[in-house]
Amino acid sequence: MKRATTIRRGSDAAAGGACRLSCRGQAGFPGKLLYERNWDKQRIIDLFGVIDCLMQLPTDLEQRLLYEVYTLERNVSMPYITSAERFGIEKGRQEGRQEGRQEGRQEGRQEGEAALLKRLLARRFGALPDAVQVRLTTADVDQLEEWAIKVLDAESLDEVFDQRPQ
Repeated sequence: MKRATTIRRGSDAAAGGACRLSCRGQAGFPGKLLYERNWDKQRIIDLFGVIDCLMQLPTDLEQRLLYEVYTLERNVSMPYITSAERFGIEKGRQEGRQEGRQEGRQEGRQEGEAALLKRLLARRFGALPDAVQVRLTTADVDQLEEWAIKVLDAESLDEVFDQRPQ
């Protein structure tokens, strides 16, 4: 069964001009034909950009079209994955989670030590200048531990943050 649809647009419709779109009996998403003919993704996107400029689909048809595009994209770009590939993907995910946990622990430790040192410094020397608070929040754990030890003997904030060895 051969189908044809005529689309009239703007001034072309008034002038009697028409664009003719032939579906050639293809059911479903017309972009599938483009994928089957090995059009690359960008070329198809460009074509749809031109079509969008020429006409606007009703909302329900536009949503159906987008669903069809996403379904086709998933099927075309995600072919069968072997068990070895699935194993590799899962291993990568596990390593990523582990790395994320380690980074989270390190960040939590840094934040905790900075908060404790801030309280100790404020108790010992009074309100802390903004510059000191910035140094505390940007310092690494080793630096924070070094400053924490200096708090015990320092007579001023300058002595805590002094870089000279004691």
